[in-house]
Amino acid sequence: MRIKQGAWLASLTTALFLFVLPATVPAADPGGSGDRIASVNGVIITKSSLETEVAAVVKQAAARGQKLEEPQLAEIKKQMVDNMIDREVLYQAGEKKGLKASPEDVDKRYQAFRGGFPTPEAFNEKLKEMKLDEAGLKEQIRRMLVTNELIQKELSDKITIPENEIKGFYQSHPEYFKQPESAHISDILIRLDPKAAKAQEDEARKKVEDLAKQLKAGANFGELAQKNSEVPGQDGKGDLGYIRKGQIGPPFDEVVFALKPGEVSAPIKTSHGYHLVYLHDKKPESTIPFEDVKDRINQFMKNQQLKEAIGQYLAELKKAAKIERF
Repeated sequence: MRIKQGAWLASLTTALFLFVLPATVPAADPGGSGDRIASVNGVIITKSSLETEVAAVVKQAAARGQKLEEPQLAEIKKQMVDNMIDREVLYQAGEKKGLKASPEDVDKRYQAFRGGFPTPEAFNEKLKEMKLDEAGLKEQIRRMLVTNELIQKELSDKITIPENEIKGFYQSHPEYFKQPESAHISDILIRLDPKAAKAQEDEARKKVEDLAKQLKAGANFGELAQKNSEVPGQDGKGDLGYIRKGQIGPPFDEVVFALKPGEVSAPIKTSHGYHLVYLHDKKPESTIPFEDVKDRINQFMKNQQLKEAIGQYLAELKKAAKIERF
């Protein structure tokens, strides 16, 4: 299913952001008056909690090579304060309804979160970054589970998407469900830096031309790939599986998709170096059958409605809550 990832993921993330992941820091703390930024029914939300969340966002942006300027940071801080208030409002609503999270469920989520790190040291570093210890993280997970249960019972369980609407979405957005033409290939790559000196380029070109001659003379592609390619592939013999048309781009696509099964390309130069490609077979462009994507469309549409329902539900809860900003 090729629903455009931006729209799909943005919608899903917006709808579930508050309720799926543990908060990076306590949503509410009994901090001193100088540390207060807001309160919900007397429960304080602290400036230090906000700063920790902002620091995490800045770090994530830096990892992507982005530097957040002051106007962006100001907007992020505003959104985060709103988010922290919303989390506290929802958590308190869950508590008021008597919803609980069992110690077993909390520990299960804790272990799953911990298991997502490659080493205990990496996990401990994350806790340090979040300014939490094990007990603090488990408390955040407990609060998250209470809020999840509230959303599930009060909103999500009440949303049903009729099949005719699911089918209508499928029929109205055919571009989301197109599978482009694809090719099953094996590749021999002689790597070459784009800034390589002429002598290095000549050497790489000579090597790939020599391999091409061996293939024309009947040499086995997989054996040559195993001995010479700098991309071993899935089987160690250059097999890259299926690639989609447009996935790699010109000039690679033009050459590969013009081949017939069983043919080997002439040398192709890309930014990675020189390639020789063997085509196993091709699949034409196709449309994913409705039955194969029906459940995913249903979940997408349900998440869209859930996002709206959460906004409306929060608005009602906040009307009845005493919310202060400092």
